[in-house]
Amino acid sequence: MRHDPVRTNFLENTGAYSWQAAAWLSEDELTTRGPAELERPVPPTLHDAAAVWPSQVSALSTVWWADTTRVTAVTRTPLLSRRGSAVARAVSTITQSFVEMPVGLAELLGAPTPVQELPRLTDYGHATDVVDAVIALVRHGLLEMSQRVEVTLREVRQEPFVELTPGTAGEVLVTNLLNGRFLRVDAATADLIDSLRRPAPMSGPLTRPLLALVEAGVFRLTGEP
Repeated sequence: MRHDPVRTNFLENTGAYSWQAAAWLSEDELTTRGPAELERPVPPTLHDAAAVWPSQVSALSTVWWADTTRVTAVTRTPLLSRRGSAVARAVSTITQSFVEMPVGLAELLGAPTPVQELPRLTDYGHATDVVDAVIALVRHGLLEMSQRVEVTLREVRQEPFVELTPGTAGEVLVTNLLNGRFLRVDAATADLIDSLRRPAPMSGPLTRPLLALVEAGVFRLTGEP
């Protein structure tokens, strides 16, 4: 597994992770700025990445934007959303993550909102299940959630905001769309990642290669109370 290539970057050879571009654009929506001056990109990492998350949440659970999430209306072309207009971009100032969604939905999440009342959050990735997408955004520090319960590790699964694209020389490019974390893996690892769109039981200890994918936000550890 090769981590974060220097020249081949997720955001079309800008030299920046997508979260860096999202943060700069969000500030640019508010103020007039000159060209970006980026320091050498540092791979985003998840805080407490190996935490175990519930596979489901209570129907009474509510979610809202975290205090460290900045939400702005997009006035330029969205980075990921395919919607042509009325898109908001939420950027975490702590976890180096971002998400784009309809403006009305972003405004709704300004206050605690029952998970069961939410529509599909984004039009990219394969986050068609709202609960699954909510947990991903909470894990990446963009949302906060009430009534999170402690669970015991049972399964591992792919995060819904993960993209696999063909590379060269038999490699496959793996991207965490919430922060632009970028990995190159061999075909066998890509097949494993793709197979875990559905949770699979943990059959042994957390190995170093598996932990690397968990830390990159490609995999999520799940369990039950």
